[in-house]
Amino acid sequence: FGKTFARIEIGLFCFLPILLWIPLAGSIRWEPVWIVIFLVAQFAVFLINSVVSHEPGPVYNRLLAVAALQLIAYAVAITLHVAFRA
Repeated sequence: FGKTFARIEIGLFCFLPILLWIPLAGSIRWEPVWIVIFLVAQFAVFLINSVVSHEPGPVYNRLLAVAALQLIAYAVAITLHVAFRA
């Protein structure tokens, strides 16, 4: 489809975990786990900015590692939320 489509797709997939969090949380009230979600959002912003500013190449291997770190942070946030919510 092209570079533009790929960049849009990467941006959507970076923010998808954050958007899926809202129904899981049940409400928008303050909880300490929102700090972790805010950090995950910072990873997403960094990834999108890097994807837009760099041409496809070896630098994308580093971005893949950052994307994995984002998913691990998101998984930790869900685990902590579910474990301490009861």
